[in-house]
Amino acid sequence: VARISWQSFRLNAEIMFKMNRRKLTTVRRNEDAIDEIQRAMKRYLQSMTSRYLSRRQSILLQHLNRCMIDIERIGDHNDNLADLAESRQYTRGAVFPSEAQTALFALFEAADKVLQVVIQSLDPEQPDFQATARTILQARDLYAERSLNAKSLFSEKIVNHEWPPMVGIFLSDYVAEFDRIVRHAK
Repeated sequence: VARISWQSFRLNAEIMFKMNRRKLTTVRRNEDAIDEIQRAMKRYLQSMTSRYLSRRQSILLQHLNRCMIDIERIGDHNDNLADLAESRQYTRGAVFPSEAQTALFALFEAADKVLQVVIQSLDPEQPDFQATARTILQARDLYAERSLNAKSLFSEKIVNHEWPPMVGIFLSDYVAEFDRIVRHAK
């Protein structure tokens, strides 16, 4: 499920700069699949609670449920990114200057790195979960730094009237969705 979300995130990076209906449709279908998997997993976890569970098993079920909720929320934010890309193509004054594209793509890359490391952490063959946890925290810190830098750049360019306000609205929405995705990737 996490890989499906990651695929949608990467497709969104492509349609963010050049709309492609087939890729947009894939993002939408992936979101439907993620929702269905999350509902099935929830039913399964609920059925497990009808059995005797040790304290450890009960806690594990809660963590699995929380993990599925976070992955499903990432899927929701991917769907929102697709909405932004689709809306932006029909909005006058929403063409991103090259500097904005570069900064936004750098932020995407930092968020993408967080998602990659989280997916690696879900591999049961992972030899060192603590090292992976540290890597996740480092990737999230790098993302946070880039997010602040992007927000600062975008604000400066809008306030100084170098970029149209409509560009600022879309950039702000993209950054907010990236921030939310990273917040759920833990």
